[in-house]
Amino acid sequence: MKISMKIIVKTFSFFVAIILLTQSISAQSVRMPINSMKKTSDLKDSVAAIYKKRAEYMYHLIMHHYSVPGTDFLNENFPKQPGDRKVAYMWPFSGMVTGMGILKQLGVTDSSFKKLETGIDNYWSDKDGLPGVESYPPVYGGDKRFYDDNATIGLDYLENYKATKNQHFLNQAEKCVAFDFTGESADCGGGIFWNEDEKSPDSTNYIKATCSSSFSATLALKLYVITKKIKYLDFGKRVYAWTKMKLQDPGDLIYWNDIAIKGCVPNKTKWTYNSGAMLSNAVLLYQITKDNQYFNDAKALAAASFDFFTTSSPKLERKFPDHDPWFTTVLCRGYLDFYKIDPNKSTRYIDALIRNVDYAWKYARTPAGFFYEDWSGEKKGRYYWLLNQACMVEMYGRIALFKRNKQ
Repeated sequence: MKISMKIIVKTFSFFVAIILLTQSISAQSVRMPINSMKKTSDLKDSVAAIYKKRAEYMYHLIMHHYSVPGTDFLNENFPKQPGDRKVAYMWPFSGMVTGMGILKQLGVTDSSFKKLETGIDNYWSDKDGLPGVESYPPVYGGDKRFYDDNATIGLDYLENYKATKNQHFLNQAEKCVAFDFTGESADCGGGIFWNEDEKSPDSTNYIKATCSSSFSATLALKLYVITKKIKYLDFGKRVYAWTKMKLQDPGDLIYWNDIAIKGCVPNKTKWTYNSGAMLSNAVLLYQITKDNQYFNDAKALAAASFDFFTTSSPKLERKFPDHDPWFTTVLCRGYLDFYKIDPNKSTRYIDALIRNVDYAWKYARTPAGFFYEDWSGEKKGRYYWLLNQACMVEMYGRIALFKRNKQ
């Protein structure tokens, strides 16, 4: 029996239409904008659920494209870039460990979590009897051990401990801070070196870094809250005071990047994450001690950082920097922490960040779903770098927690 060409064409067109409609519905379910959400009796939970889904979506997209087959590691970039090593450095890998901890706090479970838990432990080494995290896995040759790296992953372990109460995560975090303790010296009055291999005047990076000092203080203070070990509080207070005295610009209150130990001369470059970490420290110290000076520090730094790092934008009202979104994510941590002690003042800063990442979700992504480095969508930047994608899991996850807990 012959079938007319017209029937064949109509049948083919019907199935194509069905496929396209299905793809459209699927894409909308992932990219659904906030303003398209139906009104319900529990609006807060509905908003939180959207950000949770975004965090999950990004997590799975990253794990699918960045995983190194047959290992517990990830790639540094997707697609791979010239000069890439076999697997990712610790810093971008740790960004995914942060995101995993936030997802766990949101009630997410996934078999791939085991890959990240095992993978991050594979960055450890024991040099001269001192355990610490290397910047590159020892199994592939290893690399330097940085004090800010160890503080960063220590904080990641605590995010996972918060969700699971697994003692392993707490133990690892305490090892990280023990390593950071060894980075403190009396040079320039205190503070933490950048890495353990460059502590002499003939070193290229003979510096005390704001990131290593501020993150180490954050880790110690959070450990004090959990363990009540006074050594952590003493360390956190001491390093906070030194960093504030030596590395805060007295004019605009924003934190400089580091101080050269030769002559104790500051490098006056300013990044969002240094001020963000110190904002979190001021909040933690106020919560622990109830000393109003720390509250005043936090209030002043929150306002100063927002004024300094954001610019006017017709699309976003206030636009955050068009580079290094992980740095801005750390500043977001500071604003979310500040909300706990001053919800009225902090709401403006948090709302601005949410507008930026809402806009990025709709207008600053590649066809594959990955984010441009610039959340305004004007420049693609290093969209292929793992850290610039991993921080979005954390960002959306933290917003989901904030929306869920805000009553």
